[in-house]
Amino acid sequence: METASYQSQLRSLGQYLQDSLQQEVPVPIDVRCVIKQDKLLVLAQHPPDISLDAKRAFSTLRKALTAQTDDLLHPFLADVSTLAVQLYLRVEEQPQPYAFHPFQIEAIAPVEALTDDETDDLLSEDELSNWSSESAMEDEEPLDEPSSPPQRPAKRLSWRLGAAVAGVVVVAGVAAYVLSRPCVLGSCRPLLQAEELFTQSQGQMASATSAADVKAIYEQLTEASYLTTVVPHWSGYYEDALAQRDRYDDHVKAVSRVVDAQADAFAAAQRSQNPPHPIATWEEIRDLWESAIAQLEEVPADSPMHGLAQQKLEEYRGNLAAINQRIQMEQEAQSRVRSAREMAQRATEQEAGSDSPEQWQSAYTAWQISMEMLQPVPAHTMSYAEAQQLLSLYSTRMATLRDRLSQEELSTTVYRQSLQLADQAATYEQQEQWSQAVAAWQNALTNAQQVPTDSAYHDQVQPLVNSYALALEDARQNLRLAIAAQTAEAELNKLCGGDTARCTYQVSREEVQLRLTPAYQATAASFPQPTASSIPLSVSMDTILHQVAQVGNAARVEINVYNADGTLFGRYVPSLSGYVPPAYIEVLDQEPAPPPNQDD
Repeated sequence: METASYQSQLRSLGQYLQDSLQQEVPVPIDVRCVIKQDKLLVLAQHPPDISLDAKRAFSTLRKALTAQTDDLLHPFLADVSTLAVQLYLRVEEQPQPYAFHPFQIEAIAPVEALTDDETDDLLSEDELSNWSSESAMEDEEPLDEPSSPPQRPAKRLSWRLGAAVAGVVVVAGVAAYVLSRPCVLGSCRPLLQAEELFTQSQGQMASATSAADVKAIYEQLTEASYLTTVVPHWSGYYEDALAQRDRYDDHVKAVSRVVDAQADAFAAAQRSQNPPHPIATWEEIRDLWESAIAQLEEVPADSPMHGLAQQKLEEYRGNLAAINQRIQMEQEAQSRVRSAREMAQRATEQEAGSDSPEQWQSAYTAWQISMEMLQPVPAHTMSYAEAQQLLSLYSTRMATLRDRLSQEELSTTVYRQSLQLADQAATYEQQEQWSQAVAAWQNALTNAQQVPTDSAYHDQVQPLVNSYALALEDARQNLRLAIAAQTAEAELNKLCGGDTARCTYQVSREEVQLRLTPAYQATAASFPQPTASSIPLSVSMDTILHQVAQVGNAARVEINVYNADGTLFGRYVPSLSGYVPPAYIEVLDQEPAPPPNQDD
């Protein structure tokens, strides 16, 4: 065989074994074959993150090789009756394999007629007596290296004698090989062993509860199935072997589904450790549980594994429901955090554009809703840490806004109260209830001054502060006048009353008038006559004028004194301590009033 074709056959064999192994164990595996020292070496290697069942892998490779004795293995069995095979499992990038399994493959070498040209290469008669099959095998080159052409012996037999001898040797070798194969003569021990393993597995299926139990059953069944493959096709037991293998393989399929389901369940349980996890991880765990459930649902009802499969189905479906709840919980938590962020953004925008208490209140409500969205986020979700962080941040923003809102509420309250008190003060003024008016104006001014500087009503209240201050001063002045009028009225009543009516009087907030009676003025020789020369007139020239001056001083009010005929005698001015003649009263009215006495 030429080297290129030889290597191509090895690559084809390696690809076939790789495909066969991946059908049974669906993980990334690379299979390579090489012939070395008359041995077929098969190396299967896989990534470090893959855990491979060595017994299961070796069993699959062994079955695949023994099924190919007449196809891909033919080039390697053509010159030998027994091919030693060594199987290796290795992790990628590791120098040494971690598992090894040797066995042998036997096959019948095809008997082909020799051509005339080939008889020239036979041994001579002198060498025939020294030839043996063992020595010939020892002199053969390894199968993975091209053999050099044999050297022609110095002496040659005739082609007829050589052909006869070769034919006898080949037929004898074939007959010996056929008779040496199992299940050719007598009983078939491999089938008996296979049936014994199958019977044991059947008994164990009914009591299997753990993954280890199921794995042991699987190994028994696969071994039983393998034993049926060693029966050659020329054996009388071959048809029985095929029937037993079909029966075993049906059970292998059912048990393998349970094995795969338990592997998925174990992987799902491992991935679930140390929650919480991202949604993507929970979804991967969910897929593992769904895969495990799908495997168990394929176990036939008539399989001895059906009871265990149903028991595990109930358990796995409960676990799947719990994982789905986890996924839903994570999704709801994420949705809450996302909605809270959106509401917080809206609150920030409202807060930035607020210029009225109503708008501040709307922004505060948005912050409040955002925090209410975050508070129910469960502690065992991935979103919990983010929710707590946002709650801390939002609570600070909310506290600041709450202070601002309180300030705006105070601003609104005092502003509206100042308006109400101003209206009430105006009503008191109309009723000439000056004491109440002064108190109302004072309260109105105080409330207006309490409106915070950076509040929405600050600009609106400033004109009111000025007007309320002026109104308060007017009210106080009117109150002083009212009090003065009341005091003057009481004293004038004493002065003008009694048996001898010397005068009459009239008191209003605008003016206090006193008019002498004709009788008193006619008999009062000391009462001065009106004059323009004395400013102010002395109050010592008449008793009544002196008493009027006392009333004016006490009440701090100016009093106009009229003669009996109604002409104005003069005006008593407390600040001047005297009477002002009529000619100067007009001038006096045009002058600003003196400030009130601080002793009042």
